Amino acid sequence: MGRSRPQHGEGGIGPESPDRRVLHQIETVRKREGLSRRTVARRLGCEQAQVKLEEAPDYDLPLSRLYAYGDALGVPVSELLHDTERGLADSVRVRAQWIKVAKVVHSMAEQALDKKTRALVESLLAELVAIMPELAHVTPHHSVGRRRTKDELGRAGTMFEGFGTLD
Repeated sequence: MGRSRPQHGEGGIGPESPDRRVLHQIETVRKREGLSRRTVARRLGCEQAQVKLEEAPDYDLPLSRLYAYGDALGVPVSELLHDTERGLADSVRVRAQWIKVAKVVHSMAEQALDKKTRALVESLLAELVAIMPELAHVTPHHSVGRRRTKDELGRAGTMFEGFGTLD
């Protein structure tokens, strides 16, 4: 017989919403940010199965756990909340669009092949930061094939420590 979702007090996680209304949009934000459940689980220090369970839009999470997800996903908690009556505030929607642009520009800067292109992209990034200073802390999209650190690899990274392939 399968175990039901944990009840409040079991691991600090609440049950699903009694009226099954949408409470958050963690999965949507995770996918938008291009992060896997594995990466989020590693950042939260839990198992992927727990992330999958907690991503259910009707799963009632404590506020402290929502803040943990915000940190793990690199977004403010307000972006994780779902409010069907008002939708996202225009300021939040515009901020999300600026962040996407900044991520693309950072990625372009990382992959610029010549000095002129890099200088142009860095100039664009400086202009974006002048418009919205918080964009200075935005990181680029992860590029395919980039070298990962041991922290990003988790347990698998410790298996290769003796081979000199990781930093």
